[in-house]
Formats: sequence, C-alpha cells, structure tokens
Amino acid sequence: MQYNISLEVFLEHVRLRGVYVGLSEVRKMQAIFSRMPHLSRIDLLSVLQSVLAKNEFQFDIIKNVFDQLIPYEMNASVSMYDNQIIIDASSTLGQEVKTHHMDLKQKKSKDKSLYILVFLTVVFFVIFSGWGMFENNIVQPVNNVSNFDTENNIDFILLVLSLICLVVLSLKIYKNINIEPAMLVKINHHGKSFIPPVTNGLKTYLLDATSRKKIEWEIECYINNDLSASLSMDETVRLSAIKGMPAICFNHPTHQKKLWLWQDQFSQNSNLFNLVDEISILLKNMNIHFDRGYFRGGLSFVNNQRGEVIWSLSARQQHFNDSDLILVFCDSDSLLWMRSGRDAAFQAISKMDNLAFVNCDSHGLDICKLIADDGVRCLLPNQIGDWIAGKIHYAKVNNLNIFDDLHRLAVACSLPERQVMEDEIRALHEILKLNCIWFYDELQRYAEKTSFGLDFEKSRMSLMQDFSKMALIDNNDFYKILDFWIKRNVDINVQLLKQETPHRPWSDSRRQKLLELDIALLEMWIDPEKAAKKIYALWCNSDLSEVVESRMQPYSCQVVSSIVPAKNEKPLGIELPFSWADLSIETQKQLVSSGFSGMSDDGFWSIDKASQIILGILFGIVIISIIHIFIRVFLIES
Repeated sequence: MQYNISLEVFLEHVRLRGVYVGLSEVRKMQAIFSRMPHLSRIDLLSVLQSVLAKNEFQFDIIKNVFDQLIPYEMNASVSMYDNQIIIDASSTLGQEVKTHHMDLKQKKSKDKSLYILVFLTVVFFVIFSGWGMFENNIVQPVNNVSNFDTENNIDFILLVLSLICLVVLSLKIYKNINIEPAMLVKINHHGKSFIPPVTNGLKTYLLDATSRKKIEWEIECYINNDLSASLSMDETVRLSAIKGMPAICFNHPTHQKKLWLWQDQFSQNSNLFNLVDEISILLKNMNIHFDRGYFRGGLSFVNNQRGEVIWSLSARQQHFNDSDLILVFCDSDSLLWMRSGRDAAFQAISKMDNLAFVNCDSHGLDICKLIADDGVRCLLPNQIGDWIAGKIHYAKVNNLNIFDDLHRLAVACSLPERQVMEDEIRALHEILKLNCIWFYDELQRYAEKTSFGLDFEKSRMSLMQDFSKMALIDNNDFYKILDFWIKRNVDINVQLLKQETPHRPWSDSRRQKLLELDIALLEMWIDPEKAAKKIYALWCNSDLSEVVESRMQPYSCQVVSSIVPAKNEKPLGIELPFSWADLSIETQKQLVSSGFSGMSDDGFWSIDKASQIILGILFGIVIISIIHIFIRVFLIES
C-alpha cells in the first residue's frame, strides 16, 4: 500500500499545533533530502524533529503528528521528490507474520530433513536386500548355505534399523502429543474480598513534571525579569569612586510584582481546588510570594483570605497594579454565565493584559476556544507556563493534543477485567508522565462511571487492540503499564492476605485464583512460556476451566490461525507480541488446552501427513523383513 503525503500538509499540521516553520527550516529539510533522498520512517522522524523542534514540547508535537499521518504499524521507505514526501508503506504486522511463517517453515524443514535421511537409509537397505533376492531366486534350490546366512543378516539389519526408526518416530510423536501434568490448584472456598487502595507511596499530580517545572521557572522569571533594568548607573559610579573598588547599586522598585491566584468557591469541580493547591505548593517550594483571592460564581467582588475586598469595579486600584500576574481558576459553567453578560465586572477585568482564566473541567477545551474568540485569555492547565513565557501579551498558546494523552490513559486502564479505581487511574497518569488528569471526566468517553470508579468493559476490546499496537513499537509506556498492573495485583494479594479473617477468607479461595489468572494474563505479554504454565494449572481445576477458556479466547498471536483451526469464527481479537513458532511445543500444548484464541485441540493432537506416510512405510518394511526372514529360514530347513 502506498501513501503520498505532501510536505506542505505535514508542515501545516505542525503549524496548527504551535510549532513555527519558516523558510529557513524548509530549506534545511530540502538540503537534507537532496543529500539523502531515501530515508526510513525512524530517520525521517529524527530529521523533522531536529530541524523543526525548538524544545522538548515541540519534539512531542512533531512525533504525535508524524504518528497520525504515518501509522505505527507501517514500515515506510520515504523519498523526497518535488517537495513531496513519498511513503511506500506496508504493514509491519504483515511482515512479522511473513517472517514467522519463514521461521515455522525452517523449523518444519529440519524435521522433514531428519525424516528424509532416515527414510533414504532404510530404502538403501531395502534396495540392497532386494538386489540379493533377485540374484538368488527364492524358488531356486539352495546350494550354498553361507549365501543364505549373509542375506539373513541383511534382513536382520534392515529389521533392526526399521524398528529403531519406528520407535524414535513414535517417541517423538508421543512427546508432541503428551502434555506434562500441571501443579495442583486447590480451591477451598469462594472467598470474600475487596479492592484495597493503591499503597505504592506514589504522589499524584494534576500537572506533569515538565509543566510544573515550566510554571515555576516562568513565574520566577516574570517576577524578577526587571532586575537589570533597575540598575542605577549614577549611584554605581559614585559608590565605586568613594570605596575605591567596584560596587553595584540598584534602584528601589516603587512596586514589587505580585502573583495572584483567584478561585471560584462555588465550583463543584474538585480538580480545580486541587490544581490551585498544587500550584501554591510549587510556588512555596520556590520561595515565590503570592496572594489568593476568592469569588462566588461571578467577579463582582473578589475577597482575600481575610475577607477584605481586593477587587470590584470601584476598588480595583487599591490592592494590585497592572503589572501583577493574575490567574483566575473557574469552571465552564461560571465562564459561560459571566460571558452571557450577567456579570458586568467580567467584561472589565477580562481585558487586563496580565490576567488569564484557567479552566480544567471536561468542557475546558471547547470553552477556552469559545472565550478566546472574544479576545479573552482562557488557558488549560498545561498551557499556563507557555502563556507566561509569552511575556503576557496574548498569542495563540500551544494547543497540545490533550485527547492523545487521554486515549493513552484509557488504553492503560483497559488491561484489568474489572472496574478501575480513581486512585489507580491517577497513579497510572503519574507513572506515564501524562498531562490530562484534570480532564478526568472525559474518560467517560471510554468507560461508564460507577460508585467504585470507571468500568471500561464496553470499549475494552478496541482499547486492548490499541495496546497490542503499542507493543509493536519500541515504547516504554508498554512496559510501564504492564509493570504497574502486575505489581498492583501482587500488592492486592499481599494486602488481602494480611487482612484475612475467618469471616473474610482469601487464601486458596476462588477469588485469589482469579487474581492469579489476571497476573498470568498480564505476564503473557512479556513471558508467554512462564505464564502458560500458570494458566494451564488454573485451567486444570474444573471450577476454573470455563473462566480460563472464556478469558483466553480473545487472545491470539502472530500466525496462530494457520497452525491450529479455531472452534468458531470470532471477531478480531487481541494480538500478543510473539510468534507461535517461537513457543516451545509444551507451551503450545498448554495454551491450546486452555482455550487460547478459541483453538481446537483436535487439529493440534493429530499426526501430520509426512509422519503418517513415514510411519506406514516403516511398518511395511518391518512386516516385509519379518516375512522375508521366515521364508528364508523355512527354505533352509526344507
């Protein structure tokens, strides 16, 4: 399949996300492509990032755009002709399947070569023996007993070789068919359990580490950016002359810049209060002084912590100057209400150069775009640092694709086949270094909200398919997600063992074994050999066999369908990142018995045609050799 993507289209996508692309960047790319007209997908991405990206944020933006235009599963050969990126892309999955088919053929060819060698050896002795039979006619009177002894020895050797080959081949077939007994899994009771909270000690944040550092740095730079401008040259020269040595004097500023954090006390969004507290802690750690303000729905009156009015239409100039930096934290409902014209103070205060509204609810992206069309600065939480870095003058801030992070978070939450707790989601968000947890309510695009947390059952299959695509690329998130959920399930087991009581049993309970099944299914992505043994042991228990088969049915791996037929036609499942040909025979047998990919074990245990033919020939040679020996012995006696 071929994709023709123009360079202009790619650059336009990048510009829309806030990455500046000028004539100099285009010329640099043309110079690079002229020297290297053929680039791989990875090389092309590195070239685009090195030429266009100015910071690590833009590195991520370019990578996201690149992945959208050129899917992950595409292995592309890229060329540059007439300002056009020509991508001859073919599915990486198809190439992997082809590769594993070749591996499987090579593996089978080794077995076939062994069979052919054995077969040719036996045929050689058959022909040699037959030649002796034709030289000595069977009905001709026997005159020389030594000739019969020699021929009997040949028949005996042929019989022994045939029997040895027959035994070796039978043992090989028996080894392929036989399966080692699994360790015994005992279930004493059904068990009662609950899901304990996350206890990994990981502190969660609404903003990622990069955004937090950027806010700290930019606010500090803004407050102290006029230090060089306050240098007093006259006082510096005078004091240096008096002391006889260099000295520096600064003008005392008439007003010290301040930072204000205003928040809506009527908001029902807990993330809004958490965000203000999080930024407050950041500023305190940096020894940056700030003041807080509070309002109720509208901006007619804003009070400080002591209840004093710090803002109203008449008292504006009494408490802060125009150079002060003001961040107003509110939700979408308050912004829409104020924008409707019911709050007269909103129109006056929203025109201040150093003021911006910060929105962090589920409709924040749409509301910010709507407010921005009126010339009012409205930011998402991850845009605060970029806005301050713009020296307060309003400009289009980088509109990072928040929904990409949100989708990655939903994929990470889809692995456990149960409802996911909110603290688990927040811990995953921190581990993956995402920047969208203040968009938490938008996860309901993928899941149903319950009293326990979020249930991803309806969209789990599609999200798990995206997770399997993540495994095809060199993605650290793939291993971080698996490591989190494996450790999380182990921690749940440890905590429930500690809290076990006679009225709330856990050890050797059915629920504990199902948790072990969850861990084994997660380990299947990394170590299928080890996981297959655990899953097979659980399947051998009659109380768990149906559950194991139903849980294993959606999973498959590369080229598995060509090895063993499926019981029933089923929709596209979850493809694990390994090849069926790479698994040992024992692991294959365990997986097939456990219901892996809905495969039928009838086709797996049957003997292949080549083995059937060779077995038949060997049986025939053995019988003919025995009859031949008996005939010769009978002729000698007669």
